[in-house]
Amino acid sequence: MDISSGPDRSAAEAGKFVEANAGGAVLSVEPLSAWNSGVFRVSLRDGGTVIVKSCGEGRRDRADVEFRALEFLRANGLKRVPAPLFRSPDGSMSAYGDLEGRKLRPEEIGRRETASAVSLLAEIAALSSVPGAGTLPAAAEACFTVDGYLLNVGRRLDSLRGAAASGGHAALAAFLEEADAFRREAAGYVRRACAARGLLPGAELRREARILSPSDVGFHNILADAGGTVRFVDFEYFGWDDPAKTAADFLLEPAVPFPAGLRGFFLEKFAESVPVDPDFRKRLSVVFPLLGLKWALIILNDFLPSSPRRGAMTAGELEPHLAGQLGKAAAMLRSVAAQYTEFAVLATGAAA
Repeated sequence: MDISSGPDRSAAEAGKFVEANAGGAVLSVEPLSAWNSGVFRVSLRDGGTVIVKSCGEGRRDRADVEFRALEFLRANGLKRVPAPLFRSPDGSMSAYGDLEGRKLRPEEIGRRETASAVSLLAEIAALSSVPGAGTLPAAAEACFTVDGYLLNVGRRLDSLRGAAASGGHAALAAFLEEADAFRREAAGYVRRACAARGLLPGAELRREARILSPSDVGFHNILADAGGTVRFVDFEYFGWDDPAKTAADFLLEPAVPFPAGLRGFFLEKFAESVPVDPDFRKRLSVVFPLLGLKWALIILNDFLPSSPRRGAMTAGELEPHLAGQLGKAAAMLRSVAAQYTEFAVLATGAAA
């Protein structure tokens, strides 16, 4: 989203965009909260609603991935995802059909909603063998070797170290020392666990073991209706992925934390419904702490100069926001550090 233009201008542009393409008069434009894109619900005088996502030039590749992914999914019969309607020639704006439902709070997530989410993941994964699936891209930051997960968190740490040094963020630098210590601990665990479970860290996941996945999946990107049926709303990171990463991301995503007491239920449903390879549970237990660390680092994205949210805040707003994000990241890291060996037992039934 080009946030330098301001939310009011972006809302007005979203209304004009819909009016020009939908052939109806716009009644209202409601900004919706979003992390990386401007999102608006545009209500038409005829009673219809359209969701518009706007993005800055640096994110138009992700917007293109999302629009094409949803074209593919809807063409293959999926209804619990947004319908792609139209987009601007330069890719800066895309319009989608609105979906029924609302975001849930963690305490509202139960077995019914979890089972519905898994069934939709399974529907998406089942399309991995249909014509045209092979032309779809790898998911954003997909890792097809265990070593790839280690490299990924290393790159994120390096980027944040650079931001800490250039921005003079002493508290961030101190936290990154703690995060790097956990990275080393996790790397040792990964080596031991791979050896114990017969996994080769450098072995690439076979093509037939990969699945199509929303990738950025969790209840932060899910709407649920009154009957517990869920719909996914964000496909910017869609593509071919390791099912172990899809499962771990679902369990670890911090914005709407998944209830710990439902993890076993989720894993059983996921393994039953999604076409997973025989080493899925082993690999999940191995990469879980690395993905937990990655999510802790993702929370700190607004420290990076490239963060689109930095320009939307005054200095007086930014510093408290960054301090809050640092606190959330520290809590996330310590939670993952305390639970990953216990999770390995849950995932595999074997001691870590």
